[in-house]
Amino acid sequence: MIEDLNFDIILQGIPAVSDRGALGWCTVALIRCRDKKILIDTGSNGDRGNLLRGLRELGIGPEDINYVILTHLHYDHCQNLEIFPNAKVFVCERELEYVLSKEYKKFGDPYIPYVYITAMHEAGRLQTVTPDSYIECFKFVHLPGHTPGSCGIIYNSEDGTKVVFTGDALKNAWDYLNNKLPPSFSPPGTGNDNYKKIFEISKLVVPGHDRPFYLDDEGRVNYLTPPTILTIKFTLAEAEVKNQWKI
Repeated sequence: MIEDLNFDIILQGIPAVSDRGALGWCTVALIRCRDKKILIDTGSNGDRGNLLRGLRELGIGPEDINYVILTHLHYDHCQNLEIFPNAKVFVCERELEYVLSKEYKKFGDPYIPYVYITAMHEAGRLQTVTPDSYIECFKFVHLPGHTPGSCGIIYNSEDGTKVVFTGDALKNAWDYLNNKLPPSFSPPGTGNDNYKKIFEISKLVVPGHDRPFYLDDEGRVNYLTPPTILTIKFTLAEAEVKNQWKI
């Protein structure tokens, strides 16, 4: 079970879209490695209240986070950095270059919060790493495609289990089972082998927008956490409507 893997899902990624565009509810995970507390991604501004609440339930304040590791720099994965005043923030060098050079405009990438990332960079908050770099008990792996600098995070837990935090290189189990790649803001063909690459590292993954799962010997998806009950409320002139889904 996931409790044995020494990490917590603070915000469960949600595999959902709407006619108004990307909802952007990504996975945010907390790892305790030796004496360090490490966040993988931070969600968007709209996640801030739930993010702080989830950490508080574990007895952790934002000042207690030592590292933040970003899989890529889309708004739904990288905002909220400023609420972690003591954290060192790491992102792959190629990803930061993609943003600061404005290369993202070449690919029509609408999800880059350029002003925010520029401000964080100018404030000295962003430290870059190259693929295959090590930090504490993590190793980075380049998984380009969704963005040119997207990186997965390979975590070796204390019991020897290896898990890959994929970011949006693998967004959800449905995409994987149907061999559907995520939207790509990279040259054609980039990232076509990411799924193969990920599962050669480990059969256990934490996707960018889904629950953690592993593949059994038959290649079947086995989720490690129960579904989240998602409630959406619409307030209209005539009435208030609530709907619930298990995701």
